[in-house]
Amino acid sequence: MKVNINNKEYDVRMGGRASTEFGNAVATAKKDTVPFDCLVDLYWNSIRNKGKLKRSEVEEYIDDTPGAIDLIIEEVAAFKKLGEEAKK
Repeated sequence: MKVNINNKEYDVRMGGRASTEFGNAVATAKKDTVPFDCLVDLYWNSIRNKGKLKRSEVEEYIDDTPGAIDLIIEEVAAFKKLGEEAKK
């Protein structure tokens, strides 16, 4: 998946680190809620080749972009599906 933050395109791919940290954060959060910081962490840990990208820019992207949350959740689901397929 690719996202455009401040007119620059970034690859976002879920990996083991992002998945584990997200799972731990969600487990400690209230039921049926995902704190904003967890979503920022998920994006941050999934963006490849950050270069000069700042965490605050990722926060702004998520806050200002309709559908940004849905996109990263789809990436989580795809990563989970890969894991399930690998177990077969």
